[in-house]
Amino acid sequence: GATEYTLVTVAVDDTGSVSSFAALLQKMLQTSVQACKKSPRSDNIMVRVIRFSDSYQHNIDEVHGFKPLSLIDPSKDYTMPQPGGGTPLYDAAYSVLGATNAYAKDLVDQDFGVNAIVFIITDGGDTGSIATKKMVRDEARASVSGEVLESMISVLVGINTSSPGLLQMLQDFKDEAELTHFID
Repeated sequence: GATEYTLVTVAVDDTGSVSSFAALLQKMLQTSVQACKKSPRSDNIMVRVIRFSDSYQHNIDEVHGFKPLSLIDPSKDYTMPQPGGGTPLYDAAYSVLGATNAYAKDLVDQDFGVNAIVFIITDGGDTGSIATKKMVRDEARASVSGEVLESMISVLVGINTSSPGLLQMLQDFKDEAELTHFID
């Protein structure tokens, strides 16, 4: 009987550079999704989770597509990653925005209201994506300009970013791709 949905998408860096804190990333993902279950509107939340690394085919490993929050068991669905490879950051951002836009359009076509939030969690800059910053920016713009989504928040989360050059690189990506927020 829902008339609207919130789409939550999380893209987690699964590259070699996160191997020393992969267990913390797993716990963060489990805790974040578990926290969504405490929302009074949890019945209206759909979650999609991907991992990204250039060791995956097409640089993306979809843990699961958009799935009702009630059907997710974070302790079983989000197992320990096996980090390796480089960081296809633009491909991850393009995937989360594009899939969110496409699924939102499907829901709107069925007369549902839709808003969304996406999280892209990384400890590095892009190292070989097929997607470009412009492609990511175009998907970010399409999120709200296409009048499919009532609102869209995109959050780039930098983790373990002790290098000043990396911080600036991630901030520049957030700005150039027109993402909503960057959190260090």
